[in-house]
Amino acid sequence: TLSPQPSSAAALRAWLRPLLTGDGVPERTTEEITLAAEEALNGAILHGELRRADITVTLSTVAADVYLTVSDDAERRSDETLAADDEAAEAQAFGSALLGGLMDEVTLRSSAEGTIIRLVKHLGGSATGAA
Repeated sequence: TLSPQPSSAAALRAWLRPLLTGDGVPERTTEEITLAAEEALNGAILHGELRRADITVTLSTVAADVYLTVSDDAERRSDETLAADDEAAEAQAFGSALLGGLMDEVTLRSSAEGTIIRLVKHLGGSATGAA
């Protein structure tokens, strides 16, 4: 669980990298997954309506797939609110493109109860266990 502050990215990296490398994920793929996780975290911080909502990151590897979720109790800003904030809209577009380029599957679900970003990377047999 991370606080909704940009400084939480360092804690995320420090937690995530050893888990991935320890589970046999290749270094380049570890960096891609870590970058995607940071971008999802930044999106949760930037777009969350409730700035004080902690952000939870979970990781699991099953067979040759890595599953990462970034979730919080904050509903994301509406498209209308984002459209009025050019910087946030630009960041969202960049973040979506980045996540799509780094991960094999990206899904986002948001409701009044919170937001969940699910990231999946298919490793093709590289990972060996579960984190």
